Amino acid sequence: MTRFLCRRSLLSALALTLGLALLGAAPAQAALSAKDQAEVRQVERYLDGMRSLKAEFIQVAPDGALSTGELFLRRPGMARFQYAPPSPILLVADGVWMVYQDRKLGQTTRLPLGGSPLAILLSDKIAIGPGSDVAIKAIHRGPGTLNLTLYQRDKPKQGTLTLIFSTPPLQLRQWVLTDAEGRQTTITLNRTDTNVSLPTRLFIVQDLPPPGERLPNSMQ
Repeated sequence: MTRFLCRRSLLSALALTLGLALLGAAPAQAALSAKDQAEVRQVERYLDGMRSLKAEFIQVAPDGALSTGELFLRRPGMARFQYAPPSPILLVADGVWMVYQDRKLGQTTRLPLGGSPLAILLSDKIAIGPGSDVAIKAIHRGPGTLNLTLYQRDKPKQGTLTLIFSTPPLQLRQWVLTDAEGRQTTITLNRTDTNVSLPTRLFIVQDLPPPGERLPNSMQ
């Protein structure tokens, strides 16, 4: 039963990450004050200057199940969520596809990267707000925090991405993917390094061998 729940949690998280089965009305766009606009420009500059990222992550699925692992991100278009054992899951953005692999079941699922709200973070040029492809649903401030909730203007029903920053100085700490039914997957970053050299091989997904066969060393 525990194994079934963990797998269901990972599949639910995948659905949110890939933008699957998202229904409902388009989010309302926030009206921006002068202060809002200044902070949005600051976020744009910060994200646009972050060409790569390496971090440990903690994932909380919609049902509360926890997963951990390493994240590698390289703009444009590339990300790798390397889930820690005993999870058999690998999630990779290769610049074109979001690729989900379950090594235990020998299953691979590919969906267009552009269909995921995560594509906002992986764009070559980060642009947010009026005149851009990324609309702002909400801005919230707290003691030492700034939260921006975003969605793709041409895909308003495919969910929102809330970026959570510590400030000052501005640093990305967490993001939350939310579907139209309010289900959320939260990724918290720890031990973050930015603008590091990441090899392209991290973002190349090889075909899985048949169930029961040993994975090549390059896929371990």
